[in-house]
Amino acid sequence: MNIEKFDQANRAYRAKDYATASILFNQVAQNGEPCGEAHHLRGNSLMRLGRVREAAEAYVEALEDSSYSKKGSVATNLGKAFMRLEDFQGAKEAFEQALEDPAYKSKYKALNGLGDAELKLNNVKSAGVAYRSAALDGHNPNPSQSLLDLGQCFVLLDRPGDAIESFRTALDFDMDDFIRSQVFEKLGQAYLGTKRYDESVNAFEQAQDTSSWTLSTQAQLDYEQAKSNLKDKRRRSQHTGSIGNTSEFLAAANRGYVSPEDSSAYMPSPEESGFFDITESDLVKLSKYQAKQEKKQKKTGLKILGAFVIAIIFIALALGFLYYKGYGYPSQSSLIENLFTTQAKSENINEYWLEGTDPALIKLRDKEITSKASNVELVGLDRGTNQSVARVKVTLEEGGVVHYVAQLERDGIGWKIKDIYLDFASEQK
Repeated sequence: MNIEKFDQANRAYRAKDYATASILFNQVAQNGEPCGEAHHLRGNSLMRLGRVREAAEAYVEALEDSSYSKKGSVATNLGKAFMRLEDFQGAKEAFEQALEDPAYKSKYKALNGLGDAELKLNNVKSAGVAYRSAALDGHNPNPSQSLLDLGQCFVLLDRPGDAIESFRTALDFDMDDFIRSQVFEKLGQAYLGTKRYDESVNAFEQAQDTSSWTLSTQAQLDYEQAKSNLKDKRRRSQHTGSIGNTSEFLAAANRGYVSPEDSSAYMPSPEESGFFDITESDLVKLSKYQAKQEKKQKKTGLKILGAFVIAIIFIALALGFLYYKGYGYPSQSSLIENLFTTQAKSENINEYWLEGTDPALIKLRDKEITSKASNVELVGLDRGTNQSVARVKVTLEEGGVVHYVAQLERDGIGWKIKDIYLDFASEQK
């Protein structure tokens, strides 16, 4: 190995001049001798430059050097590169290879990566096993994050009780305020899903102990519901009898939330709402009917022009009205169904998110969106001109149900995901 060239490459690497470092490390590695370290550091440089595929190739070459001692670290980096390339099976195999290195001291990194890969491959139970092992690794400086991910796996497996224990265990470890508030928020939602309202309220309040943390929109709704349910529970413990359906609905309405399953009886019937119930398919039929009528009319001059103008105005008004009422193409239901279908195929779901959404948020929600949906049902939709809120019921392949709330925002004539949360409140319905 050319020691002088390697030292030059190392100096560039330490100076964060990764473009120069990648070139110099490549020159060192091209001298015909095995040079796992040069390939390893070249891969790291290429990753920082965003040249992920080239980085993966460099890591593979590093692993071919049988004398190189850092195989666990290289294989873990290879797994991360494969994750970014959306080769989830390749990532899984790379992380497993890293775990086979007895000298590798940071196995928690490979275990966390393996959990992420297993989730992408629809193996929720295996992902949970990996996250649990990562949390138990004595070298893991942040077991709370692994336990948070484990709790999310339990939620996807419809095991809220186990999710609670995982979140509570996470709180036994030191962590920064951001992670702690996030754990308390998830814990509050899990408690709400198991009807432990007093503990739910307490967890939500502890989540807000730091001035830098604000509950997500869904968590704020869950917090208000937990407080209301706790108040009702205490009142019922002091009085006999039960609340009638009408008063229950009015109480829910005063809280600003009505369960989609419970609200249908209070909706106006179609014959009362008239044009307000028009759909996209109705508009298509209307357009086709108008076109046929125009073909039948063989009149000339201003009469034809007038009819055509009237038709265009009518369609434009109808389209404008539909846009105002929150309709679009593709519709909200189509967007959500496509989101879960794509997730089930382990394909990239970024196209369904609103442009400009924080990648960290997308990555966080990606772990919560189940890839084992056998049926997706839109059970509630609050339409708005530019924003809508959808409540989604997902039946899992293994049995059980997971509920979500999706915040949608207008994108042209269609819709995109602004945020999507696990809806713990609906678990108790």
